[in-house]
Amino acid sequence: ESSMPPDAATSARGRLSADDAAVLLIDHQAGRLSLVQDYSPDEFRNNVLALADTAKLFRLPTILTTSFEDGPNGVLMPELKAAFPDAPFIPRPGQINAWDNEDFVAAVKKTGRKQLIMAGVVTDVCVTFPALCALEQGYQVFVVVDASGTFNKSVRDAALMRMSQAGAVMINWFAVNRLIRHLQRRSQRPFRPPEGETFSAHLQRLGLRLFDRDTRRVALTDAGEALLPAAHQTLASVEQTRDVAAELKGVVRGTLRIGIMQSLGFLDVPALLSELHRRHPDVEIQMRRPPGGSVALLEELHRGGIDIAFASVIDDPAGLDIAELGTEELYLVGARQLMPARRKTVNLTDLGETTFVDFPAGWGVRAVVDRAFAAAGVSRRVTIEVADVSLYLQLLDAQLGVAISPRSLLPANHPFEIRRLEPPISWRVVMALASRRPPRAAARAFARLALDGQAEHDRRPPR
Repeated sequence: ESSMPPDAATSARGRLSADDAAVLLIDHQAGRLSLVQDYSPDEFRNNVLALADTAKLFRLPTILTTSFEDGPNGVLMPELKAAFPDAPFIPRPGQINAWDNEDFVAAVKKTGRKQLIMAGVVTDVCVTFPALCALEQGYQVFVVVDASGTFNKSVRDAALMRMSQAGAVMINWFAVNRLIRHLQRRSQRPFRPPEGETFSAHLQRLGLRLFDRDTRRVALTDAGEALLPAAHQTLASVEQTRDVAAELKGVVRGTLRIGIMQSLGFLDVPALLSELHRRHPDVEIQMRRPPGGSVALLEELHRGGIDIAFASVIDDPAGLDIAELGTEELYLVGARQLMPARRKTVNLTDLGETTFVDFPAGWGVRAVVDRAFAAAGVSRRVTIEVADVSLYLQLLDAQLGVAISPRSLLPANHPFEIRRLEPPISWRVVMALASRRPPRAAARAFARLALDGQAEHDRRPPR
């Protein structure tokens, strides 16, 4: 059973009331789901949908919000839009903290509820910031831990401790469901069969996880772990056979799994995918963007989880066929107030006390910058790590630090100042295929298009 019973939310800090609670679902967006590493993808999606079903079935006022939908964050999970077609939906133009958006706060106040059940991505920013603001304004806040996700468990635990110390109650979706059911019984409201059926469906989807007191997820047995590589190899062989048979008929088909960085300035990826679809409409395309950056992409390519990778490397990795797409100079980037005054070029040795926003270890930009500072004998202060380009830019705009970045990561109308570095730093972007197994037909076709697109990019004048 759940390790968080109803009593966890009916402590001295307040009783959760079905008549006084509203649900806030914050930034559950397609592009952000890949950032969640403290739960498995299937487990996390199930938790979010379970919370949504609970809110819907018990008629809790629900507010949906997203941040910067037009960028890499992507659109709201379509299941949430379908579950709440008439709920207030607040697409924020870029505020990191949802509570900084007047429409969002107005929607919360309009519910008339004083107990806010919050969940979102990422826990340490998109949930923590509005939770603290709501607490300051007298609301009771219940954070649904397992419908909120972030980069790792350490980050999650620090965020939960911060919110808990401020007065928020930590809870999971299962406890929310049980609490409201319990309160309905006390108020003699009927608990209708469809609600019980939906609840049971979520438990089934989670397998044994909720009933295992020793673990938080279903794990493969030793036999399953031993069988998994063979299963991957068998499936790959079947797909390869189908591809060859199709090629003999003059058709390129199959699934193309592309691993790609969040920003790739050397290629117009949407145009390439459009052309691939025009030429080979039977190819199914799957885009992968692991939050572990280029290192994770190349590891996934080695394992056979993807067919082709676009990544940043310093040295050519073994076991991969590499085609260089280009190199790009990196610059010191940040708000004017944080930049060195009246200097067009900044030496690395002058940045030892500077506060930096950067990507996590494993990202190509981070690797090359760390190497450059080490070579210069300078210890760099990275106070915020973020595995998301859109949030990275928002943190820079919020003046939480400066960054070292290629121009291709910056939007055309960015508000930042840019300074050259001495010695200069550049990053290198490549296309990679596994050299130990033949590429599938769809991967070969896309690789040819990518090289043609890169040649076209090289002929264009620089920005």
